[in-house]
Amino acid sequence: MGMERNRTKMGTITFGAFPRSGNNFFAHITDCKWIKHSIHSLEKEQNVVVSIRNPFQCIPSWIVLCNDDSLNRAEKNLEWYCAYYEKCKKLNVVVIPFEQLISDPLFCINYAHKKYGLELLDSVKYDLSTNFHYPTKDKSEYEKIVEEMNVAPSLSRALSLFEELCVPLLG
Repeated sequence: MGMERNRTKMGTITFGAFPRSGNNFFAHITDCKWIKHSIHSLEKEQNVVVSIRNPFQCIPSWIVLCNDDSLNRAEKNLEWYCAYYEKCKKLNVVVIPFEQLISDPLFCINYAHKKYGLELLDSVKYDLSTNFHYPTKDKSEYEKIVEEMNVAPSLSRALSLFEELCVPLLG
């Protein structure tokens, strides 16, 4: 069984997030315009929704997925994380906590739809066995990446942004 969506006529939301923060999941369960990880697109689009995930989860996953072995990789990704979510904060877009998105996607989608005055969905059905979510299976490098993150100058800024923006959505 693949994805089934409520196909009622409605406006569109625009979704993007830092890599490894529920991008594919969100794009597969709803009709949306997906801006991937583009900071610049955040200003140009309407009805923007992003998800946020703890940097200690998404950054190591992204580095492993990209086979990034560059110098200062943790700091470079932390700087990107900070720039992305600082722009989201400035623009006051809808921010969905990753854990809430994956545990209650219908509520999260309808929360964003309500905020932007769009039609609500009746249901969202998804099948995690389709592998659309591409989990990071090899986490053997995570400890090393986390050690790099712990000494990176941008870590405290990234954690502060996460704490500030990762607020559970309420009905």
